[in-house]
Amino acid sequence: MTTLQWSSHIEIEKDGETVYLDGLDFEPTKELEERIQHEWDDFENKALELGFDPEIHRTASYDPSQGTIWDHVAHDWMLTRNRHGSGFWEPGRYAPDMGKKLTDLAHTYSELYVFVDENGNLEAD
Repeated sequence: MTTLQWSSHIEIEKDGETVYLDGLDFEPTKELEERIQHEWDDFENKALELGFDPEIHRTASYDPSQGTIWDHVAHDWMLTRNRHGSGFWEPGRYAPDMGKKLTDLAHTYSELYVFVDENGNLEAD
């Protein structure tokens, strides 16, 4: 969820001008949190079925103070599914064959287009 918020920018109109805010400026709806969790669980299970082992297939280093290795995989999943400039496909991040499989799997999930709902919470289409 944090990666979606961090990587999303929200445009709102304020006093006749467009203001750009970070997705972290808004709380996600409970429905969005549940959707992301459900889709992540589904992705994780399918990745394991492909034989994915993050201890073997993630070749890039990561900072354990910023979360577990699976947290870093989830970060890459969100970036890849939303087709950002980083993710599973990036050279040196994952073993190439597995990186391709994870990229293909991540692309089976729709891109998320975030917006602020009528209650001022973050939601996505």
